[in-house]
Amino acid sequence: MVVTTLGSGTNRCVPDVNLAFSKLEPRGILRGFNYSEAPSLDGLFRHFQGITRLGREDATWLAVSRSGSPNAVALVGPSGIVAEIEAPSGLTHAGGIQALGSILAVPYEHKQGQSRVMLYDVADPTRPRILYELDRSDVPAPSAPGHASAVALARLADGRLLMIVGVRSSKVLDIYVSNQADLSAPGLAFVRVGTLENAIDGKFQSQNLVTQCDGALFLVGAYNSGFPAPRMGADRVRWYRLDSAWDGGVMLTEAGNRKVKCRRCNFGAAAGVFVTGEGQLVLYAIEHGSGSSRTITYEEFRARSSQPTVPTGG
Repeated sequence: MVVTTLGSGTNRCVPDVNLAFSKLEPRGILRGFNYSEAPSLDGLFRHFQGITRLGREDATWLAVSRSGSPNAVALVGPSGIVAEIEAPSGLTHAGGIQALGSILAVPYEHKQGQSRVMLYDVADPTRPRILYELDRSDVPAPSAPGHASAVALARLADGRLLMIVGVRSSKVLDIYVSNQADLSAPGLAFVRVGTLENAIDGKFQSQNLVTQCDGALFLVGAYNSGFPAPRMGADRVRWYRLDSAWDGGVMLTEAGNRKVKCRRCNFGAAAGVFVTGEGQLVLYAIEHGSGSSRTITYEEFRARSSQPTVPTGG
């Protein structure tokens, strides 16, 4: 498999991934949203597992995933929660998520021997709909059919989708490629083309695929060194370049890592990378549990040169 991607017309791209991460402010902008209309987000044993920004420029639109709730994903607009997505029966743990344009990928686990990845169309965040369901009940060792802790998504040069599913905090990575570019066409399937074990350093709570404008593709993982959350260690992000291996598979080469400082967020809960239309890399992270006054706080880490003076959006 050739690991190259299309340009910004398909995957928004960053001119230099290493430089983009090095320029991020060590502290983020505090933001938040109210969840009074979504009681499913509340609860002592429910906490956040994923955050991703949707590919819209009119405002900050987010998807957040949560464990322990039948409504496992909430879609958040500038005025608050606009829709919730129900988890598949018995799979109440929605993990690390990623949006690619109007496609939202969500992994689910916590049913004996079963895990799935769902792709949703969120072009209209108020009316999400299912595009595809990946059943992982047949994955062999060293993977595990009952585990899917995080998912990353990108398009390849021929338009097909690359999906990487993290197992047990991404210590195992299952690599899938779609058999066609059009997710609405009949016969869509994702084929597992490889599995990597112990390819990353750190127990990723969230993972994203990011495209560099020269076509290079990077797997970005976020985690807290005090794993498991809510232990308070260091909030870290690592990124790996994907290349084609000699046997036609995929190999990862670590390209960089850095630490940021959360005030309210915790990378052991959720973090996610977003690329703006101008090619700026933005990092999002959310607090572990529910905040006070039915308000959830998340933080936005931007580059020093692009830090806005007045917070905008959600």
